[in-house]
Amino acid sequence: PHAGSDVANIKTNAKKDGDDYVINGTKMWITNSPSADFFCLLANTSDDKPHVNKSLIVVPKDAGGITVDKPLNKLGMRSSETAQVFFDDVRVPQRNLIGQEGMGFMMQMMQFQEERLWGAANAIKGCENLIAQTIDYARERQVFGMSLLDNQSVHFKLAELQTEVEMLRALRADLSIGEGLQDPAFDLTRLGQPGGIVGAFADIRDVIAGVVRLGQIAKSGEATVAAYAGRHLRSIGLDHGIEFMFQSNKNRTVRP
Repeated sequence: PHAGSDVANIKTNAKKDGDDYVINGTKMWITNSPSADFFCLLANTSDDKPHVNKSLIVVPKDAGGITVDKPLNKLGMRSSETAQVFFDDVRVPQRNLIGQEGMGFMMQMMQFQEERLWGAANAIKGCENLIAQTIDYARERQVFGMSLLDNQSVHFKLAELQTEVEMLRALRADLSIGEGLQDPAFDLTRLGQPGGIVGAFADIRDVIAGVVRLGQIAKSGEATVAAYAGRHLRSIGLDHGIEFMFQSNKNRTVRP
């Protein structure tokens, strides 16, 4: 659990014993783990260098030695359960290996690229809703005898935010051309560069931060909202639903 995004530094290991792997270690932030029947486990299967000593192994949940902790109380994406999983001398056949031994790190990195693209595409509608709610609020809010929306600088900022959402939409459209991710010639790593998925998550952060400022959710901005996020986020004011959308979309602003 200490490795976080540093996949090469994971400590869970799978040692060979006869025709089996014996697995020991702990995994954190495992999506759907309380309800899963199988785990796709990345583990160290040799003492080689960190990028070539890992393998993917299918582990049945009913294998002896697996303990799934209680679901975590997450900020967003609450429709899927996420929990910590413990493996204590879990024995599975070596035939449960996915692909070639030692290729697990590379396969996991390829899967992460697809997951990041999904994360960016999945945030589009949420960002649009945030902007729409902010426009409605800015139209109603009266400041110095006029609507907040009548300030030209507010128009400029809203236009910038919407432009960033359209950039995300263009990224998603790029995936839908031809075979997209299913095309063997499709260069997925290209979208992982600063102009692609990294920029996409920066866009999501900008949209979230922008509507927090324009929507006046909290007087001191996003930091104050984040302080309430894990407890009573909806209690801080507006009835426009922005608080709930902030809570649901905030997790997508963290670059995986």
